[in-house]
Amino acid sequence: MENVYEQISTFYAQNLEIEGILAKDLVERYLRKCAWRGGKDEQLKRVWNEISGILVYIDDLDLFSFDSLDIYDYQEILCRTEAGTSSSESCVEAFFQDIMQFYKYLIGLGYIDNYDTLSNAQKLFYHDSVFKFPDVQGTDQYYELLRHLDEVAPEQVEQLNSLLDTLLNKVGEYFRQAVFLADLTRAVMLYTEPFGDDAHKEDEEFWFSFWDYFFFDYHLIQTDLVPLVYFYEHEKQNLQPSEIYILKDLMKAKFTVFSIDAISEEFIQCTNLFTGDKIDLPCPEYNFVDYKKMILFGHIHSHGMMLLNYITSVPASKRLRQRMKDEILRQYELYQCQDAGASLQDFFSRHAAAVRHTINILSFFAQLKVVLPKSILPSDIPFAANKVEASMREKLSGIATQLGYSAFSVRLLIRMYGDFLIVAEGKSADEDIYMAAILILFADINGLEFIKIERIKKYLSVQADQVSGMVEKISNAMDCKDLNPRYLTEEGFVQALFMV
Repeated sequence: MENVYEQISTFYAQNLEIEGILAKDLVERYLRKCAWRGGKDEQLKRVWNEISGILVYIDDLDLFSFDSLDIYDYQEILCRTEAGTSSSESCVEAFFQDIMQFYKYLIGLGYIDNYDTLSNAQKLFYHDSVFKFPDVQGTDQYYELLRHLDEVAPEQVEQLNSLLDTLLNKVGEYFRQAVFLADLTRAVMLYTEPFGDDAHKEDEEFWFSFWDYFFFDYHLIQTDLVPLVYFYEHEKQNLQPSEIYILKDLMKAKFTVFSIDAISEEFIQCTNLFTGDKIDLPCPEYNFVDYKKMILFGHIHSHGMMLLNYITSVPASKRLRQRMKDEILRQYELYQCQDAGASLQDFFSRHAAAVRHTINILSFFAQLKVVLPKSILPSDIPFAANKVEASMREKLSGIATQLGYSAFSVRLLIRMYGDFLIVAEGKSADEDIYMAAILILFADINGLEFIKIERIKKYLSVQADQVSGMVEKISNAMDCKDLNPRYLTEEGFVQALFMV
C-alpha cells in the first residue's frame, strides 16, 4: 500500500497542470511538518485527500487559485470527500480544522491572504448553533463555472437562457395541474385587477408578465408559499443538478422597481427607485426608446449568477416616478398597521400585485392617487390573536379553509376575531354568530366574492337576521366601514386601489 508521499507523487504525475495551482514540494513539506508533530500515516492521508479534493475542484473549474473559491464551493468540495459521505459533525469539523491549519501554513508563506471564506463556509453547516448537513443535490460543473466568470460568452448566455426557459416551462406545466386550478384563477384575478376584461389575455406579453408574477409573487391558497418555493420543496428529487442550482438562485430574486441611468454596449446602468442602489443589468435584446422617461420592475437576483426573468417597462417621467414612489410608500405604511415590523421588501413580497397595479394606474390613467386617505387607519386596538382559545382557533381555521379562504386569510381572520373579543369587552353572544359575522365581514372588506354567505350560515347553523345585525355591530366596533388595513389580504389591497 502506498504511503502518503507516494500518493502525492502519483497524483502530481497524473495531473501535471496541478503544479501550476500548488507546487508539489509545498504539500510534501507541510505533511512532513505534520508528521514531525506526531501525525500518523492515516491522519496524513486524510489531510492529503482533503487537499487534493480542493486542487481537483479548482482545476476542473479553471479557477487557478484558492482565493477564487466561495463558500458554496467548499460545501461542494466537502461533499465529494469522505467527510461529506459520512455527513457526521465530527468528520465535517475535522475537514475544516485540517484545511484551516493548512491555510495558516500557506498564509505564512504569503501564498494566500486569509481563510475568511473557509470560516464562513463552515457556518453553512450550522443553523441556530445546531449542526445540520446541507442537502446534497449533485453537481453541475457548467453552472458552477459560470458563477466564477467575470464575463460570460454569448454562447454561454444562450445555454443558460435555454436552461432557464426549460425549467420555467416545467414549473408552468406543474402548476397547470387540476389541483392548482383555484390558484390560477385567483392569481389571474389579482393580476388583472377586479374589473379587468379578457381581451388582453390573448396577448403573449400578458402571459409572460403573468407567469413572472405567479412564479415569484403569488401566494398559494393552501400553503401561502410562492410557487417557486413550493415546486422546489415538492419536486427537487426529480430535478437535474443544473435545474436545482438555477431554481435556488431564482428563489433569491427580489421584486425590484428601478429606472435607467445610462445604456452602454455591455450593460444597462440602473437605480433602485426605493433604495437608491445602483444596478448593472445585462443589455436586453430590444432597444429602449426614451429610457430616461421610463420605469421598470421585475425580479433580480444579483448575487452569484445575475438572473433576470421578465422585466416590465412603463412610461414615467422623473416627477411621475416620485409620485409612484410616494404612493407605494403610503401603501407600505398601511401594511405596517398589519405587520408593524415589516420591511419594505416584506411588503413587496406580500403585495407585489398591488405595487404592479399602482405603477400601471399612475402611468396609463389620469389618476393622481391610488391609496385611500389616512382617515381609514383603525383605532388603536392591541393585537390579540392569542386571546382566541385553541379550540376556537381550530374551529375557525377549519371552517374558513373549507370555505376557500387562503392560509394567509385564515391568520388574519383569527387576528380579527381576537381583536373583536377585546372590543366586545366580554359581552355575551353565541360564539357561532360571532364567527359567522367575522367570516362575512372579512370577505366583504376584502372583496372575496367567491365566498358565499349562505354557505357560512349553513356551516354554523345561524339565522340571517341574527348574523346581519352582528355584522353591522362588529363593523362599527372594528372601524371596518371603509377598508381596515389590519385585515386586508392581497385581494383587499388590490381592490382598495380601484375604490379611490
